[in-house]
Amino acid sequence: MQLKIIITNLVVFLILLAGLEGGAYWVLQKQSSRLAQSGNQIAPQFNFYPTLDPLLGWTIGKKQAEALGLVYVEGYIVYGSEHMDNPQAPRVAVFGGSTSDTVFSQNTWVKTFHQKLQEAWGPTVVLNGAVGGYNSHQELLKVIRDIEFLQPNLIVTYDGANEMQGAQLPEQPLVTTYEYQIFERMIESSRVGFPYLISLVRAMKAPQFSRDMEGQATGPANPGTAHELWLKNITLIRATADLFGARFHGFLQPVLGIGDYRLSEREEKIRTTDAIAQRNPSFYAPAIDSVKARSYLSDLTEALNSMSDVYIDDCHLNPEGDTLMGEKVSEVILKLYPQAPRIRPSAIK
Repeated sequence: MQLKIIITNLVVFLILLAGLEGGAYWVLQKQSSRLAQSGNQIAPQFNFYPTLDPLLGWTIGKKQAEALGLVYVEGYIVYGSEHMDNPQAPRVAVFGGSTSDTVFSQNTWVKTFHQKLQEAWGPTVVLNGAVGGYNSHQELLKVIRDIEFLQPNLIVTYDGANEMQGAQLPEQPLVTTYEYQIFERMIESSRVGFPYLISLVRAMKAPQFSRDMEGQATGPANPGTAHELWLKNITLIRATADLFGARFHGFLQPVLGIGDYRLSEREEKIRTTDAIAQRNPSFYAPAIDSVKARSYLSDLTEALNSMSDVYIDDCHLNPEGDTLMGEKVSEVILKLYPQAPRIRPSAIK
């Protein structure tokens, strides 16, 4: 009789355990994105970009890109992919944030940009390396890492909006907050303490993290302003391009409330309710002055003045606005390079 009670209790316990396991599985499968959104206040970009990049924090993933019918090659969305094996087809690499990211918006200006280049130059490949949330700090690191693979004739950057609201640490802009968050969680999981059974399981699953980690260091603090850091990064990207025989041109993008663009009533509401309205001028005023003094930079902050009601938010545009920006960028590039620029010999032997 006692054995029967024990067996019955054991069966009930196993059923309850199976129920809890099934419930946990359902929550993880069905509600994980909601949990991530509520618990990921440091780097909300990861609610949209689920692929990690050890150097840059996050990036576009192959599955994510191909689900949208896009051609994906080593972290880049490729326009003119049919010409990738054509040594005569010029390659243009584009870097920026979500306003240039084809996964974020399939109507991004880069699409029109490629069309215009191809009309003028013939078969052309545009490798779009823009990722939502990226600023010039991540662009610099990505260019340094990828330029040998890209072998671009021309590198183009499209910056501005994320320079004031990027995902880097305030004291060390080359480290993204998500990278910092990942390491903080690794440090936390390495700590041994009550309940010790859980600590033992963690140590068995990841023995390399079974010893307490002391913390993390991000390098010396960088007190530069957003404008100074952007200009430094752009200068380094240009120098890297030159070392590998590529040309470079950078663009300062338009944002809501900068320049003489006339805001609609709807856009006024966006501007007055968005803190970016107070932050942008401190970056854009000196940035515009810097652009005027440099032939390898162009100011597009006034490019939308002929249009109205094109802003979706503080920096993203509707399809008409994106098309115009693609035309404006291509006008500048084609004026500089009526014929596609050719790769020069690399200075790195």
